[in-house]
Amino acid sequence: MKLLENILGTRTKVRMITALARSEEPKTRYELFTECGGSAHGLYDQVEQLIATGVVRVDDGKVSLDQEFIFYDHLINLVMSMEAHVTDLEWALSRLDELLGEGYYIGGFWAARQETVPYDYEAPGILVNVVKHDRTQEIRLETLSNVSGYDITARSIDFIPDDVTRTSTFNAEYWTAGIERGLVESLLTLDCSTYGAYLLFVQNIMESDIDLEAVKRYSLEMPVGKEYVLALINAFNDNSGREMMSLDKEDLQTAAKGVDSVDPVQVKNALSTVFG
Repeated sequence: MKLLENILGTRTKVRMITALARSEEPKTRYELFTECGGSAHGLYDQVEQLIATGVVRVDDGKVSLDQEFIFYDHLINLVMSMEAHVTDLEWALSRLDELLGEGYYIGGFWAARQETVPYDYEAPGILVNVVKHDRTQEIRLETLSNVSGYDITARSIDFIPDDVTRTSTFNAEYWTAGIERGLVESLLTLDCSTYGAYLLFVQNIMESDIDLEAVKRYSLEMPVGKEYVLALINAFNDNSGREMMSLDKEDLQTAAKGVDSVDPVQVKNALSTVFG
């Protein structure tokens, strides 16, 4: 029993084993991280645990299932037969799309992470924006949330924004907002923590071409507010010792009104995670 607990004891391990079982080639740890999501530190630790149990092996820096593992055939049969079961993200995203059609989009953290892999953080939920969200949809999404293991939070909206597009990640297709809208929505912390939202904001600034004007425009459409968003960006600039995003005089005046909304501890934590 202890061996089974160590092999399949976490969702991340199940995802990794499934990814390796369906792959024809070994994968680097980063490829596993990108495909499976979650905490980079946590995933790397769990790879080492699977090496210790004999489930996986590493050759030339690449990870694969060890065919010499005594229960190799049983493990392959188990994960492949359960691949389409209701516990993985691919299934949850696909079901969302089937249930809601074209009257929704995924926003917040998941939308904001489209071009980056979050360092050391896994969002506990998925923010789904639904046009005129009703009781029927609420029941369906609550059930999907309970069965899938993902905390699906629905937010009622009046219309689908222009920046929403069709995308495909985690082997599923769905409607999603653009990165800028996702960043602003993540600050609502409906699907992630304040640290998670700040971390993703910093990473996107450093790794993606973020449109500041779009961020400011979307902040006016939501309870987040333009003052908070600009104060946060200014805090990133001040605490990092670099101009991560350029703010003009009017932006700085607006930012001064939102200083109290910013969590200075989480600003430093996010910057420390990215810059070390």
